[in-house]
Amino acid sequence: MNFKETKIILINAILSGIILLIISTFLASGFIADNYSGTTWPVLQFISFLLMWLLGLLLGLFLRINWLSLSLMYTAPITGYIIAVLIMFFE
Repeated sequence: MNFKETKIILINAILSGIILLIISTFLASGFIADNYSGTTWPVLQFISFLLMWLLGLLLGLFLRINWLSLSLMYTAPITGYIIAVLIMFFE
């Protein structure tokens, strides 16, 4: 286990995780529109962003696939959005 690789993964995980948490909670809370439902998270499908990010983190820490790990962590909003739209479409 190389400490330098682990350090790179963890630094990128913190940076991308903060950005992703802000984006996913904004989208899950109902975007910029008014939330008349009375619930905090009316669109829970957008929490799938965090699952894609977590998959990237686990790939980097345990399997040492750095290029795929960093790609998944930073493209999690795009892939998560596609998954969320597909989930809403097939409901």
